[in-house]
Amino acid sequence: MPVTDHLPLPIDNYLYYFGASTQKNMLEPQGLTPTILGEERFYDCFDLNFRKHQGVRWTVKYDPDDLSTALAVNDDGTLRFVLQEKYRQPMALKDRKEGDAGQLETVRDFNTGLESYITEVRSESSQKVQQLFSDVPALSDTLAKMVLINSYGQHKNERNNQRALQAAEKLNTKALQFETKKEEKNFTDERRDYIEKKVDLSKYLTEVEI
Repeated sequence: MPVTDHLPLPIDNYLYYFGASTQKNMLEPQGLTPTILGEERFYDCFDLNFRKHQGVRWTVKYDPDDLSTALAVNDDGTLRFVLQEKYRQPMALKDRKEGDAGQLETVRDFNTGLESYITEVRSESSQKVQQLFSDVPALSDTLAKMVLINSYGQHKNERNNQRALQAAEKLNTKALQFETKKEEKNFTDERRDYIEKKVDLSKYLTEVEI
């Protein structure tokens, strides 16, 4: 076949169809750490979407002759992310060689973008929570919002104690209202008895004939 008729095979397709496979791996803070050819290796991806799939168990596809690049694939192949083997920076500046500074700058740019993404997600989450508190008045108290716990790590007990205190306060209020009404009634009854029993002075007045 003439070279002009050749079509390039993307690295992700090449590894997906022809690469060797590892066992399942979970994403860790340092990336994926599959064991390849008897050695633990460290891979990560500069695509932010890769970090959005924390719960996926990944199969790593690789070329035994070139381990600098690998492919992370989920069970049904719908998620594919090209991985780069983590670049080992020299410990001392004098040991640096050509390409080290560029690799370091790539990592710094990715971390800056990742920080911006995390900040944005947290801001959106905060707005949703604030809206939830506004829509549901029962969640507006501090105990519910902060999920405060006692010294035993219990939240429900403290929440229930708050409910019990509120119930007791209502009972005390009702009892006070009852006692107040009772005192008012007693005062009214005593006043009525006094008026009914007071001396009728008309009995002691002499009738004057006109």
